[in-house]
Amino acid sequence: MWRYVSIGLVAIWILMLGLYIDRNAPRSGSAPTTVAANDVHATDEWMGVYHEKQKIGYTHSELHPASDGFSFAEDSLMRMRLLDAPQLVRAKAVGHADADLALRDVEFELHSGSNDLKVQAEVRGAALHIEMSTGSDSSRQDIPLQQPIYLSSLTRAALRNETITPGYRKEMQVFDPMTLHNETASMTVEAWEAVPDQPGLSGWRVLEEAHGMKTTAWLDSQGSVLREDGPIGFTTIRETQEAAVHDGWPDSDGLDLARQVAIPANRDIADPRASRYLKVRLSGIGLEHLPSDAEQRSVDGVLTISRSMTGVANFHLPYSSHDGVELSEFLRATPLMQVEDPRLQKAAAAAIHGASDALEGSRRINQWVFEHLRKVPTVSLPNALEILDHGEGDCNEHATLFTAMARAAGVPTRMVAGVVYLNRAFLYHAWAEVWLGRWVSVDPTLNQMPVDATHIKLVEGDVDAQMSLMDIIGKLQIEVIADQPLS
Repeated sequence: MWRYVSIGLVAIWILMLGLYIDRNAPRSGSAPTTVAANDVHATDEWMGVYHEKQKIGYTHSELHPASDGFSFAEDSLMRMRLLDAPQLVRAKAVGHADADLALRDVEFELHSGSNDLKVQAEVRGAALHIEMSTGSDSSRQDIPLQQPIYLSSLTRAALRNETITPGYRKEMQVFDPMTLHNETASMTVEAWEAVPDQPGLSGWRVLEEAHGMKTTAWLDSQGSVLREDGPIGFTTIRETQEAAVHDGWPDSDGLDLARQVAIPANRDIADPRASRYLKVRLSGIGLEHLPSDAEQRSVDGVLTISRSMTGVANFHLPYSSHDGVELSEFLRATPLMQVEDPRLQKAAAAAIHGASDALEGSRRINQWVFEHLRKVPTVSLPNALEILDHGEGDCNEHATLFTAMARAAGVPTRMVAGVVYLNRAFLYHAWAEVWLGRWVSVDPTLNQMPVDATHIKLVEGDVDAQMSLMDIIGKLQIEVIADQPLS
């Protein structure tokens, strides 16, 4: 079962990287003192996508001026393995932007095996109207807007309307079709310099930050991208269409990203699934935002994890604010967790099978999800109804369906993500927590409540919150100091 643990989170990163990798190709030009202003023109551009010099994909974009702004089209393909399972992910987007490249509308499609996602978004007055469909299920949502928004792939093109110098900084609101959220993105111009590994080319080095991710791009005098170094060792480089589509592919299915991002442990943990106490030292990342609660505490970089059901306070279903803490945000539906849908309500009722209290209800839903979902490597954006229909997935699908069903039963529940120990390494993983007077961990992929102590929580929240993990991938190091199995 271990091979399905890290696939879920890594799959989400793959999908997100398909949106964040650059779509702008360079043009020749001598070193300028500024990027040419008011010079946004038609483009037809190709980029190769690499991980540590191994090709895993490409992107293609077109931008065409129109009488009232621009039309754009984008296409990306990524091919790799996830724990020996070949994966092919394709994303497409078409839409329109205003004269300053602010988004007007976009249609986004994601195809990954049997899982398809379609998002349509349109700016209507002071709101962004969104319609999303996965399989036969659909949802609608309106997001209030305080200012114009952009797609991440058009933000650099918007720089062509600016005059920049070292130290120039620009912030924009970026719409993310994967998480259906707006996020502030920033670009800071640092210096004009030679582009790494591209002899004879120079460009502006620009630091970009969005959605917890940091990337460095080198732009030419027209504001187009020569190279980009992104999270997890990803790089995009300008190529011809022929080179992007046909050249440089590995003979096999290529990079196994899940294995690549695994964190080696300094020693064995003899019986990790029975571990109830773990002390580790974390290094390589900032620890100021590391979650701390009754089960996990951090002091000077040393993390102590103790798992038990001590301090649990049970309550009659469904939860009410009269039971104590206001927790309505952990009971509500989201576009990907359709808590109020009759099918989810029916599944939750069947799973708890008459249980009237939150503790027993949570245990039964955990068991139900573990038994009803086939453990299958999946590259998708987890959608509770689609997971219920397909009956398969990896850790993110298990955690998403459990969270949706537990909320439907009236148990305040949230998703969390971090790492878990398996085969002398820590793999990235997702699980859940339910409120029982305090947050209690639940892992429906491994059928645990509470989870074993080798689960190290790094973030709390749904897919959009989990994206902050991308900034630590390849940096986090874990030293096991002590562990103790269940006596």
